[in-house]
Amino acid sequence: MKTQDVRYVSQKRQVEQNKVDKLRATLHGLENQSNNKHTLFVDQKDDVENFPDAELKTRSSKRLRGAVGLASTDRAEEAATTAVLPKKLARRKDNAYKELMQRTERLAKLKQMESTMTMQKDLMGKGKTKGGSHSLLGRY
Repeated sequence: MKTQDVRYVSQKRQVEQNKVDKLRATLHGLENQSNNKHTLFVDQKDDVENFPDAELKTRSSKRLRGAVGLASTDRAEEAATTAVLPKKLARRKDNAYKELMQRTERLAKLKQMESTMTMQKDLMGKGKTKGGSHSLLGRY
């Protein structure tokens, strides 16, 4: 029975380790985000000089409003929404770091539990103690 318990705890520890690694990789990517750039390719240099930037800006702002879910083009509403978005992102980032901290604490507990159970299983082996008492078990 002890062997099955140790294997179960070991399996849970490995699953938790994978989750922690994945979360760390995700959070590491969040901190080093680069600004997205829109690159346009043109055939000739004359096209670059005569390209209407205003049209591009209005198209990209319409796309942004559609992605964010804005219904009107009022600048006050846009400013309020853009102020809320970083707060939401910061909140999500804080929650993700809290989850990472909780998972690392759980991982440490699982590692300790696994080592303790392995030691108990080893101490319970045949011929390890005399008289049936496990005096070494209390030391750890």
